[in-house]
Amino acid sequence: MVYVHELDPMAKSYVPVGIFHNRLKPTVPFPVDIDLTAVDRRR
Repeated sequence: MVYVHELDPMAKSYVPVGIFHNRLKPTVPFPVDIDLTAVDRRR
């Protein structure tokens, strides 16, 4: 699970923009597409 935040310039703090479970695909600040199920997990 990945939590994504972005800086709100008016509030000068970070605000949540999404929670991703299987695929990380935010559009801010640039488009990214990462298959989280393919990432090797520590045991």
